[in-house]
Amino acid sequence: FMRLVKWTIREFYSLIMKMLQSDSTFLAQSDRRCWVSEFVIDNRFSVKLFRERLELAGHIVCDGPFDWNKMISFKILCFTWRAKQGRISSPIELQSRGIIIPSTVCGACKQEEETSDHMLITCQSARTVMNEILNWCEIRCDNFNSVRYMLLFLSRWSKCKKRRSLMNVILCGVLWCIWIERNNGVFNNIPI
Repeated sequence: FMRLVKWTIREFYSLIMKMLQSDSTFLAQSDRRCWVSEFVIDNRFSVKLFRERLELAGHIVCDGPFDWNKMISFKILCFTWRAKQGRISSPIELQSRGIIIPSTVCGACKQEEETSDHMLITCQSARTVMNEILNWCEIRCDNFNSVRYMLLFLSRWSKCKKRRSLMNVILCGVLWCIWIERNNGVFNNIPI
């Protein structure tokens, strides 16, 4: 569903209704209704078929590759996906939603505004952690400047799908741990 992100609810609803009207019908059988659709196999709705049809709908949102890796907790995947889009609850993002924030300067380095990319990638404390993990994994690369760039690097990193998948697990876990530690610093007054 990553291509549906930038659709409005009305556009999404309209698309689903068009698909259901063109590809399915309600038939009266006795006193009950049954749904006949190309998305139903053995009386079970197939999310896979529905998703494939949505993918072919022609409404493409190009936000780059994202590996919905089954080895990573769904909570962490959603967090990483939102971080890629700059939509996690950073002070800058909260301020753009109309929430009054006393200061949008990074609490760790006190040098830049605290965007999602700064919190997770470019802040000196996050960069230090990320560099240590990359060194531990024996990966040589330039410093990432955004979550998007990190995920793009991961998608092209190795020809071996298993190695790439494991590296994805590690780096998404690192982003999550950085996020948790920053939240502990803000909400529990634990130093970063």
